[in-house]
Amino acid sequence: MPIEFTSYIRPIHYLPVGDLAPYTGTTGIGWGQVDDSTPGLVDSLRWVKLTVIPNEECQMIYGQQILENMVCVDGNYNEGTCKGDSGGPLVQDLGKGYVMQVGIASFISSNGCESTDPSGYTKIFPYVDWIFNVTGMPPYS
Repeated sequence: MPIEFTSYIRPIHYLPVGDLAPYTGTTGIGWGQVDDSTPGLVDSLRWVKLTVIPNEECQMIYGQQILENMVCVDGNYNEGTCKGDSGGPLVQDLGKGYVMQVGIASFISSNGCESTDPSGYTKIFPYVDWIFNVTGMPPYS
């Protein structure tokens, strides 16, 4: 069904044309828990600044289950993705109000979202052709 855009429902502006570079700044967005001890979703959409870490570094924590189509991110002060954020976007700010979606929230550590373990996202880049074929949305160029 067509989506009606409002001030609360906005389209993503761009899709990536290349892979994410390590140590790139991103923003995770979601309705998930704010910490490990407070259950349930929040009433207002939240965001957190996150940094891309190399997959090799992430594999030191999670092993070979980290694949090329995944990206791991880390936040400051144990901030990051939490329960209930799965499916939420990972975006990069392109400036002037434009954003590019680069990932989809996939997993958090079994040690909880307040641990120092990174969070995992599915990369958008490997699926850009499929997204374009289904939606007609071209990647950023």
